[in-house]
Order: sequence, then structure tokens, then C-alpha cells
Amino acid sequence: MEKRVKLIRKSLNLSQKKFGDRLGLKPNSISSIETGKNTLTDQNIKMICSTFQINEDWLRTGNGEMYTKHLEIDNELSIVINEIVKSNDKFVKQFLNAYWSLSKENRTVISDFIDKLKE
Repeated sequence: MEKRVKLIRKSLNLSQKKFGDRLGLKPNSISSIETGKNTLTDQNIKMICSTFQINEDWLRTGNGEMYTKHLEIDNELSIVINEIVKSNDKFVKQFLNAYWSLSKENRTVISDFIDKLKE
């Protein structure tokens, strides 16, 4: 199971710290799980599956698909959306609503601006 946890983290392009942050675990705990020093608790398994839309049967046994079948959108986007909903951050929700109400040209301007901020 530890190899599958690492595979999940790598497929999401997350460091052990970022992966752990989303689960409420420290990076050394993630490292210990991935190396087999610590075993996953049922609570951790359920948290990984719900946070990252992972098929629990696949995580426990390796059978089936990694991601849940109903997930058709980009998994990383799904994670971000889940975090926004859980946080109940009014600003982010207002921003997203305002962004989607803009014309395509104005959304492109905002997108270009955000890309420049990330540089």
C-alpha cells in the first residue's frame, strides 16, 4: 500500500509536505508511510481517498482504477474545488463568480496577469 500512496502523491505532482498538509500530516509521517515504516490507519486511508478522489479498493489492494470512476475532470482541479468548498472562503467564491461572469477576452487578461504573478 505504501507504494500506492507514493504513486498518488507523485501523480498529483505534490511534495511530501504539500501532500501531508492536505491530509493534516507532517512530511516525516508521509515519508514513514511511503517507506513502510508506518502503516496507514483506516482514518488516513479514508482521508486520502476523500481528499484526492482515490478508489479505496485500489489503495488497499491495488485492484481497479486509481481514481474514482465519477471523476471526469482534472484531479488537481477537483482537489482545489474541494478545498474551496471546505474553507467557505467568501472572497474566493466571489472572485470565481466574478471571473466566470467576465467575457472570454477579460478572462484571458486575468489569466495572463496571474501567470505573470507566478513568475
